[in-house]
Amino acid sequence: MFNLVLKDFLLQKKITLFTIVYALFFTIICCLNMANLDKLALFPIFGIVFSTYLSVFYMIGYEEKNKSLVMINSLPLERSQIVISKYISLIFFIIVNALTLYLPTFLLGVIFRNNQIYSLNYSILIVFIAILLILFSIYYPLYFRYGYNTMRIFSFAIYILAFTTPSFIQKLIKNNNPLLHKLINYISVNPSKAIWITLILSILIFIISLYVSIVIYKNKDV
Repeated sequence: MFNLVLKDFLLQKKITLFTIVYALFFTIICCLNMANLDKLALFPIFGIVFSTYLSVFYMIGYEEKNKSLVMINSLPLERSQIVISKYISLIFFIIVNALTLYLPTFLLGVIFRNNQIYSLNYSILIVFIAILLILFSIYYPLYFRYGYNTMRIFSFAIYILAFTTPSFIQKLIKNNNPLLHKLINYISVNPSKAIWITLILSILIFIISLYVSIVIYKNKDV
């Protein structure tokens, strides 16, 4: 199990290098814009989401190109271990990318004694992590069922959703959608509670997705 996760990490080490460069860039920007840190709050969060997205799809694409899963399935490993390793790798990617991008800002906050730096939108970070968990909870069962080539369409759909969702939500707000307004009011009154509920629900969905993926892959001919 550990070796499978280590393999996944080594496969996407180029993405880790990209994340480090991005973190250094963001640190320099913070140093030059101490007065406007609130406007930079989403930089590390988008970096975490984008680098995690790249890590997973680069890893899976590399395995498909080199037929790695065929070789792995020939080893004395249970298929459940292969599936679990992918889910653990995703968590590992999120943690590594989050530490890589947030550690420099935390150190800046300590050095310059600026609370605004190392308290940059951790609530939004939790929400984006929840979104990542839900996103790949949908992706992985489909990937283990249909394979990489079919699921390349899914990655394209993510880009489309990323561009269309904000405008769609704006239209709902303008049209006074009652359900959306109730949700917004609840979040505004109980922001912390709403955030943690979102995270807990995403973890439950992630666990259910893991179980579904194991069942699918155990019954699949590779």
